[in-house]
Amino acid sequence: MGRFITATIKSSIAAFLLASSSAASADGLPSGVGSSLPPDAQAAIATAKSLSKGFRALAKQAGPSVVSIEVTPDMRAVQGRGLRMFRGQPGMQMMPMAPNGQQPMEMGTGFIVAEEGYVVTNNHVVRSGGSMKVRFNDGRECAATLVGADPETDIAVLKVDLPNLRAIEFGDSDTAEVGDWVIALGSPFGLKDSVTAGIISAKGREVGLNPLESYLQTDATINPGNSGGPLIDMDGRVVGVNAAIESRSGGSDGIGFAIPANMAKSVVESIIGGSAPSRGFLGIQMQPLDAQLAANFGFRGQGVLVSQVVSGGAAERAGVQAGDILTKVNNEQVPSLQRVLRAVRLAKPGADCPIEVFRDGGTVALTAVLDDSAQQVAQANTPIRMKAGASPSTTTPPADRATASLGVQVAAITPELAKERNITDVRGVVVTEVNPESAAARAGLKVGDIVRQVGGKQVAGTDEWDSNMRSTMGQGRSVRLLVEREGNTKFLLLRS
Repeated sequence: MGRFITATIKSSIAAFLLASSSAASADGLPSGVGSSLPPDAQAAIATAKSLSKGFRALAKQAGPSVVSIEVTPDMRAVQGRGLRMFRGQPGMQMMPMAPNGQQPMEMGTGFIVAEEGYVVTNNHVVRSGGSMKVRFNDGRECAATLVGADPETDIAVLKVDLPNLRAIEFGDSDTAEVGDWVIALGSPFGLKDSVTAGIISAKGREVGLNPLESYLQTDATINPGNSGGPLIDMDGRVVGVNAAIESRSGGSDGIGFAIPANMAKSVVESIIGGSAPSRGFLGIQMQPLDAQLAANFGFRGQGVLVSQVVSGGAAERAGVQAGDILTKVNNEQVPSLQRVLRAVRLAKPGADCPIEVFRDGGTVALTAVLDDSAQQVAQANTPIRMKAGASPSTTTPPADRATASLGVQVAAITPELAKERNITDVRGVVVTEVNPESAAARAGLKVGDIVRQVGGKQVAGTDEWDSNMRSTMGQGRSVRLLVEREGNTKFLLLRS
């Protein structure tokens, strides 16, 4: 292994020397071994030199638009939250407490998008509040103020008051392709004016950092302090805003993530225009669809299960029902909850949103007119709260014990219970007992749950519970239950 590494290093050095010699000859310097290379090798070296000149030109063009950002946090605002770097999102660097007792400093990157002094960066760079300062590569520095921020996309906009600013344009991230060359500019570990090069490694990455993420993945080296800096294509336009890295070491492991320019641009325009980004609202609750649950619905493929529909919302008006499996939303395939959320939230309120669902063995096409998420403050149901193990009512008669072997007992929702727990819809049964070693416990049922459906059929009370369970359950079979808990509903699969 050691010999292999040594040989590789020696070969790399030799190749570098050959390329350097050829480059020297091509530049009119005394010829060396490069001139003795075959013509095709010399042509390859010339191509590499041309690419190098391209990177050089892009860095010179974009450099004056890129700034380093220093944030002195408001310690009252961050007290208890902690200033630390997270695995997967060490996007900014926290400098240690200075010996003279000064506050710690956080560092990030930003870039000018308008000559009026608007600076784009990440929300997580500036979320700690406090004072902010930006530094340009020509040595100028000034204070910055926060214009607005959007935590859902991790975008923030600052404002500086300086003359002769050079703005950089957003490109079209939708046309960017895997394999395209890109360069990243920023201040990794506080080292200003750093430039790295790489390619776009993947598109549409969902890594669980932000609600509306759909990252461009790049192998251009990004480190703490690069957050908020531009990812630039070979046309000199911003195709992404560097935001995070997947790291096991605290530094770059060759996997970086950037917010797509098209997503960032719309947010930036809204913030500069003086308003929060307007976003669509469909009015549903969803849950992932695992293989067992999909099989119970008779569904094959990728989709997301609708577990609740908000009364009067866009989804209900369009005809969406609990138990529908979303396969397309706004003409996008939806293999994940994140994809549905993004397809809806990035659409404008009032826009038509085509929806394709799987229902009763077939495909149903619907169209919803999206509501405005900012106006949807009411919840579909009043939260229902009950401590585990508490009896809902001593006057509530238990249901038939035919399902006792499954380890669950239920009771009717009496008027007293409905009043006690502010339940407006009394259809269903309440779970009064769950054996911890039973099939019911393994399915996820808890005392206090309200079962609304059994096997896709509405449960009005204990009689329907018993009849539905008898008709659907049997040895080795399973039944899906629609369960309400603390105002939210979810499908569970109960296996005999």
